[in-house]
Amino acid sequence: MLNIIYTMLYLLFLFGSLFSLEDRKRLILIGLDGFSYNYWSKIENKYALPNFKHFINDGVFSRVQNIYQTKTFPSLISIVTGLYSENHGIYGSHFYDSNKNIEYNYNITLDAFNGAYLTSIQPIWSLVENGPINCTMPFRPNDKSIVFEWLSGTKLRDNDIPKHGYPASYYQTYIGGSSFSEKLEKLIKMMQENENITLGVLYHDQPDYNGHEYGPYTEEVYEKIVSIDKVKGNHGYGPENKEMNPIFIGYGGYFRKSFKPDKPIRQIDIYELMCNILGITPDKNDGDLKYIIHNNAQLIMT
Repeated sequence: MLNIIYTMLYLLFLFGSLFSLEDRKRLILIGLDGFSYNYWSKIENKYALPNFKHFINDGVFSRVQNIYQTKTFPSLISIVTGLYSENHGIYGSHFYDSNKNIEYNYNITLDAFNGAYLTSIQPIWSLVENGPINCTMPFRPNDKSIVFEWLSGTKLRDNDIPKHGYPASYYQTYIGGSSFSEKLEKLIKMMQENENITLGVLYHDQPDYNGHEYGPYTEEVYEKIVSIDKVKGNHGYGPENKEMNPIFIGYGGYFRKSFKPDKPIRQIDIYELMCNILGITPDKNDGDLKYIIHNNAQLIMT
């Protein structure tokens, strides 16, 4: 079965049971950059958006409590590791670490997983394929993962990739201006053709790019959201600022239908949720599944 999570600023989509292969647990994670929770109230009655509305009406729709800082790369790493920035070491797209005398720049290489920073943790796709680091518990050795543009510098080369953390069985590095529909179609096709692929992860830089170019709450941003549905700003404020809150949409057999939690879910708990859906043991992290599955606020079917 396949589950899908979308996250924006991220819209985070987590999809499940879109197609079923016996009882195999499968998951798609899609992150749409720069998609503020507040955008939805501006566009839901202005545009048709049939696909977004289907997922929202038939799944879980929630505000997400972001980590601090609310920047793209710290958030991307927190989503796939369940760690706060102070524990995964990435605080922005460009910064200098005076303790390690290292300058981090995502346009050059992915220092997060190349031995300079995150040497003792691994993202969820590496967990799927290799099992937890320093853990003797059994995992499914045939499980594979595919990753499109998540956590990548534009000049990442094969010899930059460490033994764990990267690569997934298939990895496509970031290509600015790439087509969302083409990436999504390729991801789904690969999962349909190979039942061993249990995790698909996809990042897309819209509507963030248009938000920086034209500003938030502009027609150019809304038009990009509409185009995504058919297949001048800068963020980085505190997570208590509701305009910095992403959207979470969970759809599929593991998620309750037509459910909107009273409180936002925490970004760092999404990693635990994904591990739970896939039936794998998470690495040590800052999240806690009890904040997602408890009492009447449960997001997934238990």
